[in-house]
Amino acid sequence: MRLLLAILAVIGIVALHITLATTLPWPFSALNITVIALAYLLLTRHATLAIATAFCMGIVMELYAVTPFGVLVTSLVVALTLGSIIASYLITTISPLGMIAVTFTMAVTYRICFLVLIGIIALSGKQVAISTGQALEMIATEGLTTTALMALIVGGGTVLRRKTRARLSTRSFRSL
Repeated sequence: MRLLLAILAVIGIVALHITLATTLPWPFSALNITVIALAYLLLTRHATLAIATAFCMGIVMELYAVTPFGVLVTSLVVALTLGSIIASYLITTISPLGMIAVTFTMAVTYRICFLVLIGIIALSGKQVAISTGQALEMIATEGLTTTALMALIVGGGTVLRRKTRARLSTRSFRSL
């Protein structure tokens, strides 16, 4: 049952990512929901689950993508690996700022790895037309929009947790 729920969650997150990428206007269509989900899994101390999920998400995304097979899987796994290294060795506590930093690093790494792999494929004879300015714009837009959404999620969760703690402490204080 847990495996079925995990598979449905992976398919749901990828479907949400594809839906947002195709329906939202330009700056918001660069949101990468898969990176946010993987960063959350990674930072809640589920690193092995995050690796398996990254691989499965990459495979499911490859089914819908027009890129050569393996580019998205490799990009997600490389981004998660770098995020895991940063989370393990540079960020000592799970703080909102640490979550935002890991998310930004993963989003930028994902897009850079994607562009490098597409460039390697272009060197093998395939026609790919992308300028350096477009590549930098894609990296910046995806990194900033994905990080901004993660900041909203983390900030909202922090505010809700503080309100809940305040209510619980107020209730326990009144009951005395």
